[in-house]
Amino acid sequence: MIAKHATGPKADLDTFDLLGVSGREDSYTDLIVHAFNQDAQFRSLMLKFVDARPGSGWHARHRVKVPVPGSRKGNVPDIVLFDERQQIVAIEVKVWSGEGSEQLFRYSSSEFKSGLTRKLYGDDVVLGQSDRESFRLIYLTLDPYPVDTAGEFTWKSFDELQAEVLSAGFNKRSRLHGLLREFNVRIAARRNWEISPEITLAEMFEGGPKMLSSRERLETFVRSCISGDSFSFNSGVVNNPQHGETALVQAFKSGWTSNSATPAGFADSFNVHFEFQWLGADGMSFEVHFETEPYLTQALARVSIEERDRFKAAQSQFVELFHDQDLAQWRRVRRRGWVSVAVAKHELSESYWLPSDSRVKQVSTAVRAAVEEAVPAIDFAISGTG
Repeated sequence: MIAKHATGPKADLDTFDLLGVSGREDSYTDLIVHAFNQDAQFRSLMLKFVDARPGSGWHARHRVKVPVPGSRKGNVPDIVLFDERQQIVAIEVKVWSGEGSEQLFRYSSSEFKSGLTRKLYGDDVVLGQSDRESFRLIYLTLDPYPVDTAGEFTWKSFDELQAEVLSAGFNKRSRLHGLLREFNVRIAARRNWEISPEITLAEMFEGGPKMLSSRERLETFVRSCISGDSFSFNSGVVNNPQHGETALVQAFKSGWTSNSATPAGFADSFNVHFEFQWLGADGMSFEVHFETEPYLTQALARVSIEERDRFKAAQSQFVELFHDQDLAQWRRVRRRGWVSVAVAKHELSESYWLPSDSRVKQVSTAVRAAVEEAVPAIDFAISGTG
């Protein structure tokens, strides 16, 4: 998705910036709840968005504490919509944050649903089968790519919220409508963001829409370089020992993961993927990783020296088979740790990262060439490992 990118002056500060709340998830959930309760147009569009039956008597509450017997975890959905007929829509919102421990499974349980029903309608109300069918769970995230939701949740994106609700036009000269218009501009900007091939990596990560995280920017870039139905992607934020919290994206094919762990060790259970990290001023790293599946840190691996040695032997065999093919775009490297096995060569730098002042078009060309060459080499190396 490489096309255009606004490189002019930065947009004026809006209310979210001026109040210093633009990075707070509660800023957006509170606005949705307030607008739902105060504005009939917003309420009607929001009910359609969550596929709830319209009618009178609808209300919204935020951060409802739900009593669940025996649960030590906090059960606090971000937004709850409910009406007089016991229709309930619980919405879990994620803005630059991830799911809590088994959060979606917990909220899908009958105990949670019963607890929320009693919280809203009183202790004498019993959740029947017909009521359960009127109980909807929504997972609303900034992520523009569909995510697998656990339990009974339906995934919705802020992009869809912008298109189906916020863009309808809230034109009254009121503070509420002014905030909704600013919210719409923020989401529309991130929704329409495209990467210019002429800007630098630093500009790609530091400019443009305010509500785009480094992880989302990196994933958009990686997906523009690695296309095709055969690839899957993971993204997140990791604590890099040298660079602190860094955005990370992994790209891999279905045949690159083996989950056949045996008591003998990890050699039969591995994960191979391309890994990208944005390192700020130090640019972007791009590597091939051969890791345990599931991933184990070095500290955990020391629990069994025999298992660690078997895995390292399998990893070394993969590296040898990979490099025996004398790939023009790849070279051997020596790095601390035991999971990183190879990095791309490129004309932009002699190190293992792509400098932050590199042009996007140069980096894209280098990445595409390295990926195209490495895919058959990885397939060959995996087939000969074990």
